[in-house]
Amino acid sequence: MKVPPKAKRLTKTYDYRMQARSYAVQAVYQRLTLQEATEQTEVDNVELSASRDDAVWLQAFVEGYMADSDKDVVSFFRSLCGGVIAQRTDIEARLLPLLHVDWPLVKMVLVVRAFLLLGAWEWFYGDDAEQATLPPPQFIKAWLTVADGFCDKKEVSFLNAFFHKMTEGGANHGTG
Repeated sequence: MKVPPKAKRLTKTYDYRMQARSYAVQAVYQRLTLQEATEQTEVDNVELSASRDDAVWLQAFVEGYMADSDKDVVSFFRSLCGGVIAQRTDIEARLLPLLHVDWPLVKMVLVVRAFLLLGAWEWFYGDDAEQATLPPPQFIKAWLTVADGFCDKKEVSFLNAFFHKMTEGGANHGTG
């Protein structure tokens, strides 16, 4: 992963979290893509049906893409992805009132949807001490730094506005 110039001067914690967020976006994007593909077609493929098991899929991602990653990166990655998997319905319910009525989550491109799910999980449900004390501007900057590598300017701008709206007043930060 290419580390943004400013991130090089920041702490190890910031660096491993940025790496984990980047991997998590890739993993959730892949998962959403797979889910859409299996919903749209009745493909009876052993690989696809095995991938439907979330634990198997998550472990396969770690082994396939993160074999050389630091244990802190893998741990935070598992926390993010595992949280989205376990609480996706609740996360989507929390996102719904923040979205425009004419632009529901299902209409969004999958990479933006992945950012919304992961960012919302970290904000609302993340419970480690470091994350729970992260002020909204730093939280937003962390996710937008990752988004710069995956999204165009309009999508990054949308995520910026959305995360500002979601974090207004620090409400529900890390409280589940």
